[in-house]
Amino acid sequence: MARRILVAVTTGLAALLPLAAGTATTAAAQQAVSQAPLSIPFETGSADIPTSGRRAVEDFARGLPDRTRVLVDAYATAAADAPPHAARRLALDRALAVREILSGAGIGPTRIELKVHGASPDGPADRVDLDIRGAG
Repeated sequence: MARRILVAVTTGLAALLPLAAGTATTAAAQQAVSQAPLSIPFETGSADIPTSGRRAVEDFARGLPDRTRVLVDAYATAAADAPPHAARRLALDRALAVREILSGAGIGPTRIELKVHGASPDGPADRVDLDIRGAG
């Protein structure tokens, strides 16, 4: 029977990591869980990751256990006079920038799932959220 560790994070959301009964967690696994989900804010209209965001993504990647998958949810807003697809295109550029950092930190492409959105229904409109999906 599996047990679950529930970790509350500052955003009020939670991440669940199933663990086999009797299995000890590593410090790296605990760090990744404690950092999930991670939200990286972006300047409106920009896909450039702030330096602090780059470091946070690298730290997040270093703490992931083997085979853990990463969900990257990217959000963006566009100017009122922009084409309808502009917000999703900007969100895609942000997601790809985060994926590049994750790849550089050793996370393989099959372990990264991108989801691109326009404006967020909740929370800051211009951001990328990272969360863990468990072994894949």
